[in-house]
Amino acid sequence: MKHREVINNLKETSGFVHMISNYVTANDCASILLSCGGKVVMADSVEEVEEIVETADVLVLNTGTLRSHVFDSMLLAGKKANALQIPIVLDPVGVGASTFRYGCVMQLLQELNIALVKGNLSEIKTIALKQRCGKGVDISEKDTCDKQVIKYAKNVVDQYNCIVVVSGECDVVMDQNEICYIHNGTSEMKKICGSGCQLTAILALFLATNPAMKFDAICCGVAWMGIAGELAKLSMQKEQGIMSYKMRWMDIVGSCDIDLLERRMKYERYQRNDVSICGN
Repeated sequence: MKHREVINNLKETSGFVHMISNYVTANDCASILLSCGGKVVMADSVEEVEEIVETADVLVLNTGTLRSHVFDSMLLAGKKANALQIPIVLDPVGVGASTFRYGCVMQLLQELNIALVKGNLSEIKTIALKQRCGKGVDISEKDTCDKQVIKYAKNVVDQYNCIVVVSGECDVVMDQNEICYIHNGTSEMKKICGSGCQLTAILALFLATNPAMKFDAICCGVAWMGIAGELAKLSMQKEQGIMSYKMRWMDIVGSCDIDLLERRMKYERYQRNDVSICGN
């Protein structure tokens, strides 16, 4: 894993993220990007999204609070990004929650070239099977089998020629050639509203600043967010609660420490054609 190259590029390049986000988590996503040295604009008006995306290094489409005019903006921005070869990151938040949301996400996947799809297992399963699964943004209790995770991720990778991140107790990163299991993180991260959206924002920044090392960059980004969560937990006092944990976690994410990443990253990396791993 090219840890040092990835973090050096992150620190030396001020990546510009155009994020069409959801209003629940927009401030936290913007703050965490700025803390890591990135630049961010969250324009979602059809009158300006094409112009804004022209100057961006990456476009993020987050469907957490999807509305008709926001979807129109996503399509416009996405098509402009494709024309300019700017990578697109899709976070299909709650894709199975409603017919409207499901239809919008599937249209984005059909009409745009997406570089990275990041979701929990229920979201990735919905896309893979092309049928609504799960409730809201939660993971279905039935979706816990490791082989199923790989099956659904592989399906999405192959259908849409993208990198897929499946977030969970063990995060999975997969592209056409490789698969990486990442074992960093804590249970407290699940209690923070928007932790998944912040992960998406950080992955977009890692991708924007490492265009020649996309897979390594995404793996490092996933691991760093988990490591920051672990370090935040270690620094907590007994009387402190989840909001103190959130602030400490975000503080640590902004430091992007190379030595800590190398020392604490817990991962397994394989070629995808290893049938014992991928269950082909």
